[in-house]
Amino acid sequence: MRTGEVFALTWNDIDTKNKIISINKNVVYTPESGIVVKSPKTKKSIRLIKYEDKLLHTAIVSYKSWYESFYGTTQKGSYLFPSENMTVMHPDTVTKYITRHCSKHNLKHCTPHKLRHTYVSMMIALN
Repeated sequence: MRTGEVFALTWNDIDTKNKIISINKNVVYTPESGIVVKSPKTKKSIRLIKYEDKLLHTAIVSYKSWYESFYGTTQKGSYLFPSENMTVMHPDTVTKYITRHCSKHNLKHCTPHKLRHTYVSMMIALN
């Protein structure tokens, strides 16, 4: 998943009963428009992701429980990863965090995009 797709996820995109994540929107930033939630990059980017992993399912259910206790809601339309004021998060937030972390710990520069491709490569290698 692209970073913008992750930040655009709302609780109604997560079906914990059927273990499905619906990717149907993307967050982008432009100086002219600011932060905007719109359709994904391509038509093929609109997709359903079925997950079978028990650890991932447990993490999602646990996060949902924590989220409800912390924010007081998981109502439809509320973002999974909101900004401090409960609106959609800026799409560069994770990139900035990873950059600071790598710099602080003298690690090679990395981006969420590189991590995404590393994950895909590992999954292909494992069949």
